[in-house]
Amino acid sequence: MTGIAQRDRRAMGEQRPNDPPQAGESVATGEFRVLVVDDHPVVCTAVARVLDEHSEITVVGQASDGQQVLDMLAARSADVVVMDAAMPHVDGAQATRAIRSRWPEVTVVAISTDYSPIAAQMIAAGAAAFVPKDAEPTAISHAVVAAAAKSRSKH
Repeated sequence: MTGIAQRDRRAMGEQRPNDPPQAGESVATGEFRVLVVDDHPVVCTAVARVLDEHSEITVVGQASDGQQVLDMLAARSADVVVMDAAMPHVDGAQATRAIRSRWPEVTVVAISTDYSPIAAQMIAAGAAAFVPKDAEPTAISHAVVAAAAKSRSKH
């Protein structure tokens, strides 16, 4: 379920067990809060749906560029940001550097259709993993859980 529908239910006083936490709320141990960032709405929605199917992942928001995700992180907590590398305004590498600087506990998993230079740029900027967009859908869920678990064990 998308953050908009969950927010609407909360405004009406309804909350379901799988709704992501608002800023300041906690989640159950083992559950990872994820923001998905991609400038293509269909990709962003599809990635969010794939991640929502995993029992350890709760998608807490979606953004269309790097600046929007930085604004979202200032207002709500997340464990992982799944970030497209090539976006207008603030690209994935710029946003990843800013996230790692401001919120070192947040893990970034990069996604892109371009492999060589983009993947290297995202890893150099601080992304914990890179998943090509043509990978099997479950590859992104596995990368998110593995990267978040590794990060959580460090903090």
